[in-house]
Amino acid sequence: PDAILFETGAETVTYSDFSARLGTLRAAFADLGVAADQVVGLANTNQIDTFAAIFALWALGASPLVLDFRSPLSEIHERATRAGASSV
Repeated sequence: PDAILFETGAETVTYSDFSARLGTLRAAFADLGVAADQVVGLANTNQIDTFAAIFALWALGASPLVLDFRSPLSEIHERATRAGASSV
């Protein structure tokens, strides 16, 4: 659990840290009503949180749609709409 899973210049994340993030995000998505077979858009600026969100959505049976946060907001919403995302 204390072994390093991710290491960036600014952050070190252990397996237990990542598991906690995944659990927190899974609960947050469930509280928002995310359920199986939904597509959820992700436009995060933190790659580690993006990975955790992907796993959290998979745990709920939902499908993540990774979007480029640097894109104009209109483009993000257009891609999410085309993919049938229930939320971004």
